[in-house]
Amino acid sequence: MLQQDTLGDGEDHYTFDSLPPEIIQKIAGKLDIKSKYFLVDYTNVLKAIGGPNKRYKILQYTLIEQFKSQIEVIDLTTDSLNDKVSTPLLDILRTHFISEDGSAEDRLVDSTRQKTVLIVDDSTDFEQLPKFVDTVSLDLIYCPFYNNSSINKILMKFPLQYVIDNLILEFKTQEIFAGRNLFGVLDTKFFTFNSNDISPNRRVGTSVGNIQSPWLVPRCQQIILPSTVSLEMDYLTMDSFIYNIMENYGLSFPQATSLQRHQQQHSNHNHSHVDQQQNMSCIENIFHNFLGSVNFYAPNLRSIKFINHRDEETCNFIDVSTLMLNKFKTNSCPLKYLFKLHSFQNWSLPHIEYFSGHRFKYDETAMTGSTERLIRSIRDNVNYLYDFAQDETDDACPYFRVELFPRGTKRTKLLNWLPLEAFSMDSSYPHSTSISPDRNTVSDLSERDNNIRNYNKPVLCLKCDTLETLELKLLPIRKNHSIYIQGLFLPGLKELTLVNHNSVIKRPRISDKRNSIVMACYDAAGANVQNGFDADGISPPTLSTEEDDLEVGDIKPIGFSSWNYLPSCEYIHFTNNNETKQTNFIFKITNLKAHLPKINLAGSFQTFVSEKQKFIVV
Repeated sequence: MLQQDTLGDGEDHYTFDSLPPEIIQKIAGKLDIKSKYFLVDYTNVLKAIGGPNKRYKILQYTLIEQFKSQIEVIDLTTDSLNDKVSTPLLDILRTHFISEDGSAEDRLVDSTRQKTVLIVDDSTDFEQLPKFVDTVSLDLIYCPFYNNSSINKILMKFPLQYVIDNLILEFKTQEIFAGRNLFGVLDTKFFTFNSNDISPNRRVGTSVGNIQSPWLVPRCQQIILPSTVSLEMDYLTMDSFIYNIMENYGLSFPQATSLQRHQQQHSNHNHSHVDQQQNMSCIENIFHNFLGSVNFYAPNLRSIKFINHRDEETCNFIDVSTLMLNKFKTNSCPLKYLFKLHSFQNWSLPHIEYFSGHRFKYDETAMTGSTERLIRSIRDNVNYLYDFAQDETDDACPYFRVELFPRGTKRTKLLNWLPLEAFSMDSSYPHSTSISPDRNTVSDLSERDNNIRNYNKPVLCLKCDTLETLELKLLPIRKNHSIYIQGLFLPGLKELTLVNHNSVIKRPRISDKRNSIVMACYDAAGANVQNGFDADGISPPTLSTEEDDLEVGDIKPIGFSSWNYLPSCEYIHFTNNNETKQTNFIFKITNLKAHLPKINLAGSFQTFVSEKQKFIVV
């Protein structure tokens, strides 16, 4: 796969554009028309040798002629210059590969072609769509006009079981807003029912784990965004996709399985894997096929941002409330798929640097809003998560190993990250002991609570090798109780920023389409604190986690548990927000040095004088 570097000024620079023609010719010789990345790689090579240097001209001509007899390009997009999309890939295809003679139908039924490229947009007259040939590979280039445009309107014009090898999305600009369903890709209509009476050459849903899936499968198996540098999407995009799949298909086909009996009999593959696939529920099968069959590739994408209803940047919404957990349990679907989807696991983003982050939604309140109900609600929710983890992990570990971010991410944030807090050791909780540490003392937390069943362990263990900067907001539970950061296994993390201001609400409200009660931090949802509105445009009151509201000057002891791996972290920073009440953290120096071996105390804390002081107050 040949990759392209995009300079800050918008110009394109290729890592091999100064090589001699002989070397480039060898690179071009590696191009495989059957590769799923062929069009992107081919365009990169042609563009690299298409500059003013004359020594490349012969090579470019040879390379074009080499594939001209194998590729057919049909352009059914608008003739309007105002709406027509122009990108390097489209320009090369239109310049060198569109035939001027013969109808689209005559050209497309030519079975000698190995690949057909069809370029469409929202103005395409679908009556012009020609007859398709099973033996010809089809790449579909879609140029949406609007944020709410959908590829599914176009896919409906194809035969029901016809597979699109590559769906390429091209736009006028390098920065795009993809709405809530990514132009129809993250939509239930993107799936179709397969059958066994169609041509095996064009059957939807290639093998996942070497097994042909005959049931509900995606219409396209490769989604490519070749020119996009910055991608914005609604913060409920992935959450809505997961929820709608379970709502639309879980009730209709609750016991559907992924394999036909005759396929199992004729399979030469591992029988344990076959049995595992056959026992999949409908929902698990859909998520499994989506993650295993559909690959996203954005070679130039640098950032993914999530936008709320006021067009402000916020975080991706991850619902791990009891309501969502019950959905997964009812549909017999492992919860690991929720984390894999939110992690963008099937996205290949070689140049990704920035990801807006995630906000977790727990059962953060009860109807009365009292402290006891609040704590009990979160306890039950977290206990439910532990039960899921124990049931799903191969080694029965009571925690999930998660990635949460696209591979390669360097800067991001986590909001409502669950700490180890004193409520987990409350004697009133069924899985606790009578241990009740001094709430105003910071300990080393060196696994002294091993007799507690689960709650000396994180429910989520995050691992991301590339992350360098993380902003972290802990889910607050009790005033002045010791809390411990846990579950961060980030070997490359250099800077950790802690959110130390409080903006939480004191009365519950109905906040989303599921009529669930939420008492979340409104600044965490991307709120405009100055204007006094939360992410849904509702004026937020404040929550008192004790009898009185949190006051400026409240001290919360904080530390790091042994359930972290932060060998490179040098600095701890803190957010400043004059519009909200601020929590004063107190750190124990021995705890910091034990779990952050490279910590720069002087560079992290203005109040640090020497290690003789033992504690640092921020």
